[in-house]
Amino acid sequence: MKKLEHKAKFLREFWTSFELDKKDMELSREELLAERVALSVIRSGETKGTQTEKVLMSNDLTSMAATLRQLV
Repeated sequence: MKKLEHKAKFLREFWTSFELDKKDMELSREELLAERVALSVIRSGETKGTQTEKVLMSNDLTSMAATLRQLV
């Protein structure tokens, strides 16, 4: 009986962890897609001089990309 209880406990912990990891991956995917859209908008030049450009340019990924461009 104890073996079965241990297996059940393990499975509950596993599925809880699995669901949390799955949600984290989905959130990361959404964030990456949003970053790609923001970078595409910036590169298109459609937002030049607007408030939107300021918001997108303060974005972490954009800042890192600008820093990398300066280094290369």
